Amino acid sequence: MPAASAPPIRVLLATHNVAGVFDDVEGSLMEWIDGLVRLVALQRSDFVALHMQEVGGTSWREPFALDCLPGVTAALEANFPAFWSSGMLMNLDVREGPSHASTFTALGSIYLVRRQTALARVSLWRWASDEGLAGEFEPLSGLDDPLQPEPGLPKRYCRHARFPTSINLDKADWSRKGHMHTRWRLDGGTEVARTLDLVNIHNFHDECNIRAIQSAADFSSDPSSEGEAPPRLSPFAECRRRVLSLVTSQLALLSEGVHPPPAAFLFGDFNTRLDLAAVVRLLCGSEGLSAACAIDPKEPPRALNTMHAGPSKGGAGPDESLDDWALVPLPVSTLLLGKKRFALSEPRLLGRHLDKLRNFDRELTAFPATLPDSAGENNSAAGAILYELPIGFVPSYVYRTAHSSGSPDSVAASSPLKARPKRASFLASPAPAPDPEVPAPASEAPAKAAAGWAAAGGAQAGGGHGAPFAPALGEGAAPWRGEAWCDDVSEKRCPAWCDRVVMDTRAHALVLASAEAAVYDSETQERIITDHNRVFLSFTCG
Repeated sequence: MPAASAPPIRVLLATHNVAGVFDDVEGSLMEWIDGLVRLVALQRSDFVALHMQEVGGTSWREPFALDCLPGVTAALEANFPAFWSSGMLMNLDVREGPSHASTFTALGSIYLVRRQTALARVSLWRWASDEGLAGEFEPLSGLDDPLQPEPGLPKRYCRHARFPTSINLDKADWSRKGHMHTRWRLDGGTEVARTLDLVNIHNFHDECNIRAIQSAADFSSDPSSEGEAPPRLSPFAECRRRVLSLVTSQLALLSEGVHPPPAAFLFGDFNTRLDLAAVVRLLCGSEGLSAACAIDPKEPPRALNTMHAGPSKGGAGPDESLDDWALVPLPVSTLLLGKKRFALSEPRLLGRHLDKLRNFDRELTAFPATLPDSAGENNSAAGAILYELPIGFVPSYVYRTAHSSGSPDSVAASSPLKARPKRASFLASPAPAPDPEVPAPASEAPAKAAAGWAAAGGAQAGGGHGAPFAPALGEGAAPWRGEAWCDDVSEKRCPAWCDRVVMDTRAHALVLASAEAAVYDSETQERIITDHNRVFLSFTCG
């Protein structure tokens, strides 16, 4: 164990749905890697956990679609020469037939550990094997670098499963949704080592906008009120709740007898959606909600009139003056609504109501909840309490990409792209990475993150006293970054905070004890290359 004077380990947990990156590897990969390099340098990270979803893109079924994975992994590792690498941890079993059930989830995880400051202080858990080997931690200094030379799934170090089809009552065929679990021990410089359970998760999405509205519509209350009544969940949200209960219950069982007890972090694409009925009522009024509930999902989308939107109460974005942005009312517009259509003729209406939309991010407030067990009795132990730091960033999903539809749940549409030098192919020798030991140059990003942290109420979840998932921050409390982001939203889904980093009680306490203020943020894309923004949590582990 390191001396007590050793500095804490700087941890970066990042999640990104990368379907769009893999749909245009030649044109997007190096730009995407550049962003990750800048993030790691800015946060001065020693331990980096990168969780990816939809690896392989939308064409993963096509022959040789995953053949680019070794080159993608090599390009990423070449830009982090000062780090030990796990390689690409990923299940590649895409076969599906009468005699073989595929286990493919399109989840990919890469872990990077800075050799100079952290390698000797980090260990990876080896799971108990059929050969009788007991589970134990193995120091990274004694493992291969990279751990997985070619993309694949080292089962002794990684647990992976696709969610059972029975958990999603709306989908008869198999789905790629699943989770991946690794366990790490970090000796952060104190006398107590920290065990981290890291879970990469991709939960189920909404199959139909109209069904989500019809099942959750509530005409009895003010849509913008916070209230104490539990939210009415759509069948899709109920499915996501069952998934979280399954995963957290499994984590609890796998933690028994482990010392020190693991702190669990779940980060990935949770597909959490806003209460869409409340959104429609806010935008179009009670009459508009009634009209939305009457839409037949099999029929073409229907246009609903939105209500007047006055001046915004937020501040101007980085490229927008207050006079040009905050004081300009938006005209009455229309919402085109259908099974897979959510298109505002004035998308900046979303920015005007963003504080209220945060109050409609309600799914996780209903977790944990009692679930019936196999005997039909309520099981109050299903799932664990999960926490999240205050959200001060714009929705992480859904954005238009210029080259493709991104994930299957988004829409193909042209998007105005900013001029940017085109990087060479990822197959060519990558440009040398900046020296990771040199402190990152000062920029406005840390100031924004710090401002967001303070405005959202500090380190405690929900701005309260450690209460899990209290999304209501109050009018003007969150440092929203202008309305420009609205111009890039897709026209198929309502924007939502799908990508998140959540944690159990031990992990929450660990983050709150960070020697430096933790940063929970997202990275907006200068050029939209995938339909999700990267979301990350940075803190120190001592």
